[in-house]
Amino acid sequence: MTLRRLLLVFALFSLTVPVAADDVFKLDGRNTEIGFVGSKKDGKHEGGFRNLKGTITTKENNPLTAQFKVDIDMKSIYTDTDKLTDHLKNADFFNVTKFPMARFASTKVEKNGNKFDVHGKLTIKNVTKDVVIPATIEVSGPGITVESSFEINRHDWQISYGGKMIDEKVKMTLKLTAPR
Repeated sequence: MTLRRLLLVFALFSLTVPVAADDVFKLDGRNTEIGFVGSKKDGKHEGGFRNLKGTITTKENNPLTAQFKVDIDMKSIYTDTDKLTDHLKNADFFNVTKFPMARFASTKVEKNGNKFDVHGKLTIKNVTKDVVIPATIEVSGPGITVESSFEINRHDWQISYGGKMIDEKVKMTLKLTAPR
């Protein structure tokens, strides 16, 4: 078979093999909840972020192929106390004027029992750290759902106000249901 015929056969074959399109799920503040609980010696405070944008992309509804890209509007932070919300926005904590966005981008997803570990890079205040987020991920016809509960160390992102009066670990929760 000549090279020309071989290329022609390859070209015809590649035209007939269907290529699965990626599924893209859009995230925003309406279908995604990012919450947190910060604790201190005399109690705790709950809060979260109202505004974000991002996508989750999968191939053939397979959670192991999921790629997460999320931008979080740090100015949209809220807590159970207005005074605390204002304090978290200033330079003692997130300095939202200088660092208005946080970002999460996954690097891989691994199966872990009946759940998944979403590995990625979390950037807050221009500091990027590797994180592993344990999650349940379900992909179905209408969309994707992801739920997670995990902890991060606030000091990793240079959020050290309050010293030992405020616990270094912050409990995070994620809940999302995104359509295709």
